[in-house]
Amino acid sequence: MEYLLYHEQAPASRQSDALHKILITVLSDRTADYLDISQRLSALGWSTQHDYLCLIFQITYLDQKKITTRAICNYLDKQFPYSCSFLFKEEIVAYFNLSRLEMDADTVAGKLTYFIRDSFLKAGYSRPMKGHMNLRRQYIQASTALDVGSRKKPYLWIHHFNNVALTYILEQSTRRLPGYMLCHEKLLDLQRMDREQNTEYMLTLRTYLEENLNATQAASLLFIHRSTFLYRLDKIKNILDSGLDDPEEIFYLNLSFRLLEQEEEKN
Repeated sequence: MEYLLYHEQAPASRQSDALHKILITVLSDRTADYLDISQRLSALGWSTQHDYLCLIFQITYLDQKKITTRAICNYLDKQFPYSCSFLFKEEIVAYFNLSRLEMDADTVAGKLTYFIRDSFLKAGYSRPMKGHMNLRRQYIQASTALDVGSRKKPYLWIHHFNNVALTYILEQSTRRLPGYMLCHEKLLDLQRMDREQNTEYMLTLRTYLEENLNATQAASLLFIHRSTFLYRLDKIKNILDSGLDDPEEIFYLNLSFRLLEQEEEKN
């Protein structure tokens, strides 16, 4: 009944229609004149100094055929007067003018949590950003959050870009080369020795890195004596041909573990 009432609301205003058209142009026309778009948005009260948030709802074909799609858009328009929602590429896209709403991103998300859950929808949120130049990028963030989040944690209804950013970076980095060809080469030697000699060099090194190079804490977590850990660490340093004191190499090793972990998940 509630959906039907939202569905039967009065037609959108001319200003709302104009806003829909501008935002659809932003998303569909990569060659659009952003200076012109910015001026048109500002004329409608969506300033370059305002903060914006993008949200994408995943819907089904049946949602489009029935009242659900229009009802969702009408619900958003009623709950958030300074928002704009529309159907784009078989998804519902919503932009929120956080400055005019006098809300932050967490407040908007909190107001929508139960609606998303009760409507059996899945949603992806961008980061809040200022100005018009990032509107299309925010759409990509929200789309990425929905895509990656739904694959990594399909049991969740809501996905935020901040929670999938690292996974997205790793996936983008392995589009042309697999993880084992991008990771620290010597790390593959440690992996091979673990398989062939039943050592635990990979676990030892990863624990050491995760404990911020604290040998005592790492030894405790591995349930071995500190002297045993240090002996094993010397072996690892010899194999890596490294003193493990270069911040860039430490970063590379941490990233390499993530790349190999992702490779295992794929396999």
